Amino acid sequence: MTEEKRVVRKHAGAEVWRERVERWKASGLTGKEFAAKEDLSPRSLSWWGWRLRRGTEAPAQARRRVARRKRRTKRLSFVPVVVGNARRSEAPAIIEIVLPSSLRVRVPAGIDETALLRVVRTLGAV
Repeated sequence: MTEEKRVVRKHAGAEVWRERVERWKASGLTGKEFAAKEDLSPRSLSWWGWRLRRGTEAPAQARRRVARRKRRTKRLSFVPVVVGNARRSEAPAIIEIVLPSSLRVRVPAGIDETALLRVVRTLGAV
């Protein structure tokens, strides 16, 4: 594994990197070779090459866009919603049971469970 030296320097803008990437491509050198010759980070050179190939905005522009979106979001607030009583249907709730013989049985939803079981067993025997 080769050792890479890390150079800390001021932030270079997209135009500076665009020019560097163009010189790199014109040089015919690998990214690692060009970065060593120019005293640049190979990872940064590679990342900027990828970023510029995609034609996307520079990171600073992306950060500004996200910041604007966050500022707009902070202005939003929740509004309380009061739910009134829903209108009840005039017709009672009905349960419909379809037996294997295609016989349909309709009973009120509030029917007693044991009574319902008796009805279903009786009709199932028919």
